[in-house]
Amino acid sequence: MSKVKDLIEEFKACQLIKIFEFEVMDIKTNEKEWITFNIDQNCNYLTADPSEDIKREVVRWDGDFSLDSHLEALHEQCTSSIDESDDWEIIYEN
Repeated sequence: MSKVKDLIEEFKACQLIKIFEFEVMDIKTNEKEWITFNIDQNCNYLTADPSEDIKREVVRWDGDFSLDSHLEALHEQCTSSIDESDDWEIIYEN
């Protein structure tokens, strides 16, 4: 079995809830809200579909990296999508 197929099988076998969740501030209303990205596997990609009108993020599976590395890269992309949004600001805990 290829390394990519091994990564996909490892992802599918994971029993955790496959989401990223961010506490955000709605810039227009100043209200706290949550944005979630549902994490899934689609062919040769790891995808993150947002709950709000934010760009869907995608990472291509690469057999040279671990599942954790792929998830970290996807998390960074989701964080950047929110940071680049005109509507939301991530609330970082001190």
